[in-house]
Amino acid sequence: MTKVRYTSLLAAVLMLILAACGGAEPGDDQEIPDAPTTEAAATEEPADTDAPATTAPEDTEAATSAPGSTTAESEPDDGAGGEAPDEIVIGIPASLTGQYEALGRQGLDGLNMFANWVNEEKGGIDVGGTLVPVRVVFGDDRSDLDTSLRLYEQLVQEDEADFMFASYSSSLTLAQAPLAEQLDMVTMAWGASSDDIWNEGFTRTVGVYTPASQYDHTLLEFVTSTEPIAETIAIVHKDDPFTVAEAEGARAKAEELGLEVVFYDAYPAQAADLSPILTQAAGSEPDVMLVVAHFQDGALAARQMTELGIDVAASSFGSGAATTDWWDELGEAAQGTFGPTQWEPNQSVDPAAFEEPNWVGPQITPSEYATMYEEEFGYDPDYRGGLVFHSGLALMAAIEEAGTIETEAVTEAIKGLDIQTLGGGFRVDPETLIQVGHDMLTVQWQDGEKVIVTPAEAATGEAIYPANE
Repeated sequence: MTKVRYTSLLAAVLMLILAACGGAEPGDDQEIPDAPTTEAAATEEPADTDAPATTAPEDTEAATSAPGSTTAESEPDDGAGGEAPDEIVIGIPASLTGQYEALGRQGLDGLNMFANWVNEEKGGIDVGGTLVPVRVVFGDDRSDLDTSLRLYEQLVQEDEADFMFASYSSSLTLAQAPLAEQLDMVTMAWGASSDDIWNEGFTRTVGVYTPASQYDHTLLEFVTSTEPIAETIAIVHKDDPFTVAEAEGARAKAEELGLEVVFYDAYPAQAADLSPILTQAAGSEPDVMLVVAHFQDGALAARQMTELGIDVAASSFGSGAATTDWWDELGEAAQGTFGPTQWEPNQSVDPAAFEEPNWVGPQITPSEYATMYEEEFGYDPDYRGGLVFHSGLALMAAIEEAGTIETEAVTEAIKGLDIQTLGGGFRVDPETLIQVGHDMLTVQWQDGEKVIVTPAEAATGEAIYPANE
């Protein structure tokens, strides 16, 4: 494969992000630090790619390696000429340090879970009748844009990855999408949901999450169909691309459902005090308060709403409220709060689904998967740790359908998938590759427990609604 120099590409990527995002720094969960200059991108030392000892389980050592470890005694078969390769190498720039550390770690751990399952339970991925083992190569992208681009290229060019899993967050995934095009590399966007990624015409970046613009739809459908019917809503959102997309989608859905949007405004990405905008929003006397936020600013909003005595029938605080640490951070201030989530370990799966022809992967429930995950890594996964495994299953299904690891054939196979796994549904729009087959859930915190309250078919308990009674 020809080595690609990307100093000019990095500049183009930065211009693309600024153009697509109105100049704001994008991010799925928190703000991303300023990227180094393009000159530094060409001269800095590569990222430290040694994974922490706690990142990969002991029994994945043979299937997992850091960049630079690929042997070159013979030119590997790429599987494009009808002959199966010796192995399938999947690369992931994992955020093992920096602001996305806990979330990026779930990506690497979940991908290792997938590789172990494929190799130990299936004997490999079936490529045209030959079972081919999977090996994961990775490095630490430091939750940094520039480092993630250099590492992405390194994993493809030096470690000869056949497929890539993008870095965690919409910002890093969006930055890597042009590189996926240039390197002709199918890339699973296992940790990104900003609609902007799929509005640019990319042909190799595959959506896995429900798009950000649809995050709050299930909650809005709930409050407009459950007594007492909500009539008004205030939407407060952080000013960054992911939260802007979510807020705009929520406003459109609210209007579609007949909810009057009585307040709609943004706060700066670096805001340290949200009480002024929350007070303004509360002054409109909404039935529902939707604070579209990440974890830290969402927790700040929930805490300040309690301090200000803002009392509404339903309040939601973005995907941060679905994070396991939400109650630990807020205590009683978390009681009754709602949040959107892509997947939960306690969501139910009808065992009959295992027998359906479109079921892919192990015939286990999310709860059983989460137990296996916790036993392996010592902590409970949230939707990031669940859906990265789900992403691996979708890629496996496409490779097996294509009968080759050739990029165009696998891409076409992905476009035709309509499958169910322990992570839910997977189906993409064939024109854009945005995810259209995965459903969102809404959770509510009740006495320290995260309860799925809607949609009804996935609920594990009843909502406390109105939450202010």
